[in-house]
Parts: sequence; structure tokens; C-alpha cells
Amino acid sequence: MEDATAIVPDLMDLLLAFRPGEWIIPEALTKSLTPLWDHARSEWWRLDLGSDVERMGAMGCCEGGNDPPRVSCRGRPAEGVGQETGRGLVGVGGANAVSGTSSLRRDGAGLDGVAGNAHAVTGNCRFHYAAVCDGHGGDDVARLVAANLHLHVRRAFEQWMSKRRNGSLAPAGGLEAVANAVRLAFQTMDEDLMGQECVGSTAVVALVSESILCLANCGDSRAVLSRGGAAYRLTRDHKPDLEDEQERIRRCGGEVVHFNGPRVMGQLSMSRALGDHFLREAGVISDPEVTVIGRDQRDELLVLASDGLWDVMSDEEASTLARKCLRRSKERETAPETAVRVAAKVLIRTAIDRGCRDNITVTVIDLSCGG
Repeated sequence: MEDATAIVPDLMDLLLAFRPGEWIIPEALTKSLTPLWDHARSEWWRLDLGSDVERMGAMGCCEGGNDPPRVSCRGRPAEGVGQETGRGLVGVGGANAVSGTSSLRRDGAGLDGVAGNAHAVTGNCRFHYAAVCDGHGGDDVARLVAANLHLHVRRAFEQWMSKRRNGSLAPAGGLEAVANAVRLAFQTMDEDLMGQECVGSTAVVALVSESILCLANCGDSRAVLSRGGAAYRLTRDHKPDLEDEQERIRRCGGEVVHFNGPRVMGQLSMSRALGDHFLREAGVISDPEVTVIGRDQRDELLVLASDGLWDVMSDEEASTLARKCLRRSKERETAPETAVRVAAKVLIRTAIDRGCRDNITVTVIDLSCGG
């Protein structure tokens, strides 16, 4: 099995200060994600600024007075987390959320959007972590990334919090600080992989709290959000034939060769990866693209999956099928951990029925559980 997953509940607590509607979006995704921040902007301007914090839920709240408003962003304690495939996560989202993973091996520059209000919401956010890693050239790097990337994320945030404590940074960080810490974690992870010349892995990571979602992606795995019945792709597939990716590859002296699809130097079918250091001088990088968006009461689920799923299913098909699975499970009063595991397996089974011959790993995160 070249794919690997990681789910870590209660990874860390952070004190954050951000404005409702303040998001970080990779430039390539701004057009497709415009409806998300348009809705957030309209919701923000409809708020009663003297309203109760709890009524605000994931949107945050603004209270009267001169001090920045504060909102609790903690989830409930995690439970039911195992180490086997098909694991559960509880403690994210409005009341809680659950994630389940299922795997199958088959052989063969960002935009910081602000909704136009200077009121900062300060909150202690508890983040939970999930990742899907799709290895190539062997499973060594995928397993190393699954076992260690979350540790680098935690250490990056610990460094940031240490600087805050000694006074070199503001007491509460903003969303850009979150994105920068995640980028640093990927960089450190890749440095740990020195010597893995011809083996690599993708990594799509979700950091979930009650108030924000942070998605980081390196490679061609993908994260899709289901919100209000619509599917939103929160990451970009890093393929060598993307205009900006191809430009970087050529600028570095590499070449995109069409051999069973576009490949860097005729070998790697993605333009970013952890590991694969023999292609660094050809323009393959390990830098993730990071998306940070606010939570919404309409959030339903996240699907993280390797490219095997997305080769045969659209974002809309995957999110619709996952929603149906979760809704059916809730009607049957199925345990949340079981419900997400079933949803992930149904997605895989559907992909196989459609002829997928690639390895497939899927993690479904229920953002509406208990809400």
C-alpha cells in the first residue's frame, strides 16, 4: 500500500485574532471560491453586533465595547480514535465532527480576502488534524509523512507561540501566521526526507476548528468541501501542465514531457511533492498551497482523497454521494464513527465500479455532526 493517512484529534490550541470574512485563498482558486466569501460577507453585515457569542457559532461574534470580541473555538474531547484504517475523530465543528478513512490499493501566492470590517475576533481555537498521503516509487515517504508531518505542524506552532510569549510577536496571531506555520512544517518535513531521491508522496492536510478550516496541499491529492449542498474545491491539483507550474519547471531547467500524460522530465506526473529530490533542480518543489477559510453553519463535510478517486468522480458527485451516505446513516442512528467510515468506503467502491485502477485513499470528515 503506497497510500497512508493520519488523523490526530486535539493537535493543538491556538489563540487567534482575525476578522470575520478574512480568508487566505490561493490565487488560482479565487474565482471558484468567490461564492464562499460573498456569502460570508452578507452574513457578517446582517449580524447584530450586540448578539450573544454562542448564537454566532462558527461565524464568530462581535460584542459591544472597545475590547476585541472573544469567542470560544474549542471542540469537545476526542474519542474513538484508532490506528487502523477507518479511524474516527470526534471534537471538531459546531458541536463535534467525525472523520473516517478508507484505503484500497489497486495494482496496475495567495489572496487575503477581508469582508470589509475591522473588528477582530479573538478566540482560543482547538485544531484537529487529518491528512491523506499518496506515495509513488514506493511507500517509504508516504508512511514517513503520515507519521511525522503533524509533529512538524505542532512544532511550527510551538515556535510561533514561543515568540509570542517572549514578546517578539503579538499575543494573538492571525490567519497568515497559521498558513506560514503550515508552510514551515512542510518545508521541515521535506528536509527530513533528504536521501529519498526517487521516492515521494503527495500530502493533503486539513486543520479543522470550530471557527476556521485550514487546508494545505502538495501534489495531486485533493480536498473538497460540501457546504449548503454545493461542492467547493479547496485545493489545487499540482499537475505539470498547469501554466504557472510549467513555467516554473522550465525556468528551473526542467521539461514537461508527454509520456502517458504530462510528466516532469518524463517521470513524475505531478509538479509538487514531498521527497523526489532528484527532480528539485527540474522545478519540482515541496511548497504547499494553503487555503484558510471561515467556518459556516452550512458546512456539511470534507472529503480528502488521493487522485484515484478524482480520476473517475467529480467534486460534486463525491460530495453528493458522501452527504447521502451520512444522511442515511443518521436516519438509521448509526454511530458517527461508523457513518464516516461507511461513506469513505462507498466512495471507494463507486470509484472501483467506474473502472479506477489506481490506489485510492479517502477520508470523510463530518462537519455537521451534532450540529
